Amino acid sequence: MITISIISFSGRVQKGNCYEISLYLKKKLMNEFTDVHIFYLSESNIHNCSHCEYECFSEAGNCPYDLDDIKKIYNQIQKSDMSFFVIPIFSGFPCSNFFIFNERSQCFFSSNRQYDEYLKIPKKYIIIGNTGFSNAKNIICYDSIKKDNLNQNFLNICSKEVHEKSIKGNLIEYKSISDKIDIWLKQCLEEIRMKVRTI
Repeated sequence: MITISIISFSGRVQKGNCYEISLYLKKKLMNEFTDVHIFYLSESNIHNCSHCEYECFSEAGNCPYDLDDIKKIYNQIQKSDMSFFVIPIFSGFPCSNFFIFNERSQCFFSSNRQYDEYLKIPKKYIIIGNTGFSNAKNIICYDSIKKDNLNQNFLNICSKEVHEKSIKGNLIEYKSISDKIDIWLKQCLEEIRMKVRTI
């Protein structure tokens, strides 16, 4: 069985572009795969790295916030054949939830081998913003060990393309945006099918 994870990194309380695009992805993927998991970080309990004594540096996996949702999400990604990260960018940088997510990985990975296995899991990124895509990609791309055809792993969604304000959270309603996602997703699905054929 093929397992897919979708992580929406937006911290927005209302259902905005990351939420709606993540839901759109899930519906599309569910047409072909039954084991699709989605996590909205705005609805998750993930503590940032603060008010602690850096216990994770002394003992791998040790963290005062061990019972929040971070390990559940990392565990699911590690079980997945592919993961989709939907990330808003501001001033050319990924949102703060992306940095918190990576920062907290210190309490999850107990060995370099475990981390290397995580890096091997194919990851696809939808980044939503208007400027600074190149800088955001440079920050995000270290999360994947597969550096060849790197641009194929990214899809940029820009509200300026449809002359809309991103804050409205309705970009998926524009056919040009949904078509763009569909074309990119078709390439991602072919990569998954190829993986299945080689198993």
